[in-house]
Amino acid sequence: MKVIVIGLGSMGKRRIRLLKERKDVEIFGIDTQMERVKQVTEDLGVSCYNDLQEAIDKENPTCAFVCTSPLSHAKLINLCLQNNLHVFTEINLVSDLYDENIKLAHDNNCVLFLSSTFLYEEDTKAIINKVRPCNEKLNYIYHVGQYLPDWHP
Repeated sequence: MKVIVIGLGSMGKRRIRLLKERKDVEIFGIDTQMERVKQVTEDLGVSCYNDLQEAIDKENPTCAFVCTSPLSHAKLINLCLQNNLHVFTEINLVSDLYDENIKLAHDNNCVLFLSSTFLYEEDTKAIINKVRPCNEKLNYIYHVGQYLPDWHP
């Protein structure tokens, strides 16, 4: 399977390192910053492009990982879905094109998956199951802290 990773910053590099563990995946990187393209090509051995549409046209990937800053997600996701790619995206913090992209994914029979790993944690599932029967408004505060160097190796 051919996969494109859009955005070669810390999260894009992390996704590439994880994807490289699979022998059945061919990875291509995309970034507009030539320094990042050069670094990923040299350090991770991944062929890279600086134009998304060019990469899609030349490589014919199956799916895309959107690892850019949140403000750029909507248009990148939309372009990927228009090209019938399945999309995994880092969690979005803005609502641009949400409804349109969800509809486009459905219409094109594509998977659109937001990275929301806390939704799959057992404690979160338990909370969801407990509050689902309630007929009143509820509030849940989720607070987490992490060591920044772990995210930017």
